[in-house]
Amino acid sequence: MSEPAYSATRPALLGLDAIHLTLAVTLAAAAVFLIWPELDLWATGLLYQGGNDFLLRNTALHRFTDDFIRPGINIIVGLGILAFLANLISRGRLFRFSPRKGMYVAFTLILGPLALVNGILKEFSGRARPKQTTIFGGDKDFTGAFIPADQCAHNCSFVSGDVAFAFATIALALLAGPKHRPYWISASLVFGVAVGFSRMAKGAHFLSDALFAGLFCILIALVLHRVMIVNGWPRAKTM
Repeated sequence: MSEPAYSATRPALLGLDAIHLTLAVTLAAAAVFLIWPELDLWATGLLYQGGNDFLLRNTALHRFTDDFIRPGINIIVGLGILAFLANLISRGRLFRFSPRKGMYVAFTLILGPLALVNGILKEFSGRARPKQTTIFGGDKDFTGAFIPADQCAHNCSFVSGDVAFAFATIALALLAGPKHRPYWISASLVFGVAVGFSRMAKGAHFLSDALFAGLFCILIALVLHRVMIVNGWPRAKTM
């Protein structure tokens, strides 16, 4: 028997309105940064200390996050993949977490941070990072968001991979029970904003890099949640 469609009461954030709202915000923000690309320079300037230095660059916090937090996230993602595969093989009996929900989280990570962000945008945008631009002590030209450039060949600034992974945690938050879901969603958003600020304060990313990394991954998570969890697609006996 196929699993019935998601029957829990849908808060506004999980409905189609949330998808439309996120899409509208994304398009409006894109228009703003295309018209006023200097917004990125203004935001970065608030964190710039002069001499190619930024608020958190080369600080103890910078070294701690690079040496422990970022590798730790990679380990957690790896363990999560192994747990997902083991749970899938056991048909949800190992962790009492349905294969459908595991697939939803996996697809959110694959389509968002891995494919769209790291596989496409960061590889082909050609945008130099703030610390690499002449405006902030580097030797590369500044280019606006969404504008194809030739200032970077690999692992470029637009958009932020770290921020994408941080905001992709909203997929887990959306699976929480109705009572606790708003708190977990809030925690996910705060986490994403904190990671975004950290990356900007190190001169690694512009405001638009962080903003659109978050919006893209939130939108992907919402769409997949509606398709896979709310509407129960694809339907399968073991899902």
